[in-house]
Amino acid sequence: MARTEPVPSTVLVTGGAGFLGSHACVEFLDHGYEVVVVDDYSRSTPQVLTRVERLAGRFVGAVYELDIRDRRALSAVFDRHSVDAVVHFAAHNAGGASARTPVPYYDVNVGGTTALLHTMQEHGVHRLVYASTYAVYGDADPRPLDETT
Repeated sequence: MARTEPVPSTVLVTGGAGFLGSHACVEFLDHGYEVVVVDDYSRSTPQVLTRVERLAGRFVGAVYELDIRDRRALSAVFDRHSVDAVVHFAAHNAGGASARTPVPYYDVNVGGTTALLHTMQEHGVHRLVYASTYAVYGDADPRPLDETT
C-alpha cells in the first residue's frame, strides 16, 4: 500500500510580495491553502498583497515584514503559525550585479536560506520548495530557455 502524506494546509511564502512569490500566493489561495507571507519589501511593495487578495478572492492569512536573516523574528512567525511547508522566494537575483558585488548577494541568498533552514528545523518543518530564477542563465539564446541551456 502506498504511503500518502497529508496535504500541507499552511504554507509560509518567503518573498511573497515579489513577482514569483505573489503569483505562488494566488495559486495557493486558489487551491485552499492558508498562506503566511514573509517579505522585507526590498524588491516589492505591500500593495502587491492587496492585489493578490483581490485576484484570489481571499485574504492572505498573515503578513510579516522582516528580513529572513533575522532568526529571532522568523522564529516568532513559526511560533504564531502551524506552518506545514515553506516556499522560499526571498533572494536577490540580478546576475550581473551579483558578479560585481557578490557579498551582499551571498549574505541574503546563502545567509537568509541558512537562517530559514535552521528555523524550520527548530520548529519541525521539513517541507521546503526552494525557488530559483532563470536569471542565472543571463542573456542566453535561444529563447525560450530550457533546462539544457
